[in-house]
Amino acid sequence: MHRRTGIVAALVVAAAFVTGCSGPSIRFTQTAGIPTWATLADTTSGEPQAFAHDHELAIVTWGSSSCPPTPTAIDPGVVPVITFEMTKHEICTADMAPTSFVFPAAELGGSVPSRVTVKIDVHEYDLAVAG
Repeated sequence: MHRRTGIVAALVVAAAFVTGCSGPSIRFTQTAGIPTWATLADTTSGEPQAFAHDHELAIVTWGSSSCPPTPTAIDPGVVPVITFEMTKHEICTADMAPTSFVFPAAELGGSVPSRVTVKIDVHEYDLAVAG
């Protein structure tokens, strides 16, 4: 009986450890294309762009439409930093399509900033927020 109790306790501790390491959840919506209210400054550079609208921040990234990057972390400092990771180990299309990620102001410390830093893989972009 003590052995079974010990095993159950070990499983509970292991589950709590794994759950604690799963990372923070980030609230955002992802859509293919560009928000209808956004006007892109440049579509040829492939660099992300940032837009403010109705207490939300939209980040538009460019790359494979079948394997867009995924937001994994937000540091809501004076200039928020949003970290994206690229999809790994998948076959992706070689197109250059826009994908939009819209974050509520609550994810950014309560307001939409005038500047944001976007990290995608090994690249870092300091962006002015339009709108």
